[in-house]
Amino acid sequence: MRHPATVVLGLALVVAVAYGGAVRDGFLYDDFQLIVDNPAVQRHDWGMIWTSAAAESADASGRNRPVTLSTYAIDRLVSGGRAAVYHATQVAWHGLVVILVYLVGRALWRRPAPAIAAALLVALHPVQTEAVHYLSARASILSTLGMLVALWAYLAAREGMGHGRRAWFGLSLAAFAAACLSKESAIILVVWLAAYEAMVVRTVARDMIVRLAPYAAVAVAAAVWQHLAAPGVWGYGASVSRVTGVATGAVVLARHVAAWVVPIGIEPVSPQPWTAWTGPAVLPAAGWFVGAAACLVWWWRRAPLAAWGGVCGLAALLPVTVLPFMTNVALFQPHRGYPASAGFALATVELARMLSAWGLPRLNPGTVARIPAAGLMAGVVLLVGAIGFDARQGLAWRDEVRFWFEAAARHPHEAAYAHSLGAARLRANDAPGAIEAFSTALGLDPTLPRAQYNLGLAYTTMGRLDEARDAYERAIERDPSDVKALANLGLLYERRGDPERARQAYQAAVRVAPGLDWVRERVERLGGGR
Repeated sequence: MRHPATVVLGLALVVAVAYGGAVRDGFLYDDFQLIVDNPAVQRHDWGMIWTSAAAESADASGRNRPVTLSTYAIDRLVSGGRAAVYHATQVAWHGLVVILVYLVGRALWRRPAPAIAAALLVALHPVQTEAVHYLSARASILSTLGMLVALWAYLAAREGMGHGRRAWFGLSLAAFAAACLSKESAIILVVWLAAYEAMVVRTVARDMIVRLAPYAAVAVAAAVWQHLAAPGVWGYGASVSRVTGVATGAVVLARHVAAWVVPIGIEPVSPQPWTAWTGPAVLPAAGWFVGAAACLVWWWRRAPLAAWGGVCGLAALLPVTVLPFMTNVALFQPHRGYPASAGFALATVELARMLSAWGLPRLNPGTVARIPAAGLMAGVVLLVGAIGFDARQGLAWRDEVRFWFEAAARHPHEAAYAHSLGAARLRANDAPGAIEAFSTALGLDPTLPRAQYNLGLAYTTMGRLDEARDAYERAIERDPSDVKALANLGLLYERRGDPERARQAYQAAVRVAPGLDWVRERVERLGGGR
């Protein structure tokens, strides 16, 4: 099966033009935890990256995503820490996803035109902007890339024979494993393949089980790996009722579907309040679900490929429904829907293809003759417009302080946005501005995680040590296991000439995190060795 290099190069050029400005972006939000302040990435500690959840989260409550972290470490090795290199590779990963959508489309349609259209949809849809510009979203891109390679190779293996078939099958399984080690939600590929066999090929159940058993085994192995390397994930959750969590998760899923169908007003960050089943957001969400279900049922017999694409898109969004049980903030982030874009793009193009096949014979010959030129002109206008829109949207990610200032201005009652603005100002050496933002955040939500600790950092930077001490103590009162607050409180007491209290704070930090060697050394120096 040949794939013209000109098409691949053209798709790569489109992605580069639309998102090339990302190389001028800096680090933002979770990028500091995952990359800038992550010792595993900065020291290229491959053992820690591949075996420990602490490689992604200092308190070991994160997930083990070694493939994603390895790409950060390689970028660090190449770049010396320059953000531009990280962003250039992020754009390149997105470009590879776009090319794989084209290859999958060629395998499904046997024609280049619909495959190119689907690839361009994935490349330029406005909902993709966050995933490309936000370095912490790389897990979504890499897992999608692995899933698409696995799907493409699976389609080739179904048609191959002998050694060639086994090679494609092996590539598919290897890509699936890499996807799962990039982001755990990639196990959804099993649903994609099962739906393809059932809806498009109409495979009998026994043959389907035989074909998919190896993929199920890889998914189970990935889950076991995740549990062994990151056991803290399974017990980590937000303090909401199950009913509220399920309702909120359903609303988040509906928002992702709506963002693909009607990409209007997509913001870089958008709040999602907790929602009960009687909340006002549930009725529109139910409308989206009913509409999607009706479309899938109607397409099932008439347009099975479109129905399959819709199922793939919805299945890829299922992991967002568990977010309310795992986090208290950032419940709706467009990049989490990145894997769904491939399925939705395939469904959209297949429906457009079938609509044109139905409509063209009903037009008079003169109109039909003018359609190719008009379509080409409209396509060029849409392509240029989409490239310009994506490039303009990307400007919001250029400056971290401006990013959070605008987000906080749009949503003045969101404590998390005010807190993020404070953190950005602190990194920009604007301690007074940081204190103002942290104080605003705490006024909106006194229980906001990390806010008191960061307020203490800002006070320390300004030399206001009494206020810094009070902030650290409030942080520890709220969370006695806050290692950073304990360690910084010890440093502050040392600075104030109070070695006894410094030793007590250090000892408390070591009890929580025995691996903090620099803190243990200070305990011993102060005469408090264990």
